[in-house]
Amino acid sequence: MNFFNRLLGNSIARRYFVMNSFDGLLTTSGIILALFFSGVIDFRVLISSCIGYGVAVIVSGFSGAYISERAERRLKIRQLEKHLLTNLKHSNLYNLSKEDSVIVAFVNGFSPFITMLLLVLPFIIGGLVFFLIYLLELLKVV
Repeated sequence: MNFFNRLLGNSIARRYFVMNSFDGLLTTSGIILALFFSGVIDFRVLISSCIGYGVAVIVSGFSGAYISERAERRLKIRQLEKHLLTNLKHSNLYNLSKEDSVIVAFVNGFSPFITMLLLVLPFIIGGLVFFLIYLLELLKVV
């Protein structure tokens, strides 16, 4: 089973995606509004602030979700081992459990980052347009 099928089939990952995308939407909107109301008109400040937030949320979201999901899944494996009276450490179930922890952590970290990128994309495009206009004006002068 490939990564995307596992991702779509994981109900915890789908819930994390929706919840954290909404968090990313609200936080990025808050950054944009705060910069607007404070009078900051430089798009580079806005973009760098949002990218800084995005990097922090990836690290925080991934590590926090991985630690908690891994602990929960290990507990369930131990409970199952106790009932089955066997060691599952080298089983497919154990390996899939570890992979699912990474998938959920990936979704938890990157979903707000993706939302942030979608909100900041118009500012990035606008900045590139202004930069290209500036370059064309410089070439016209020379």
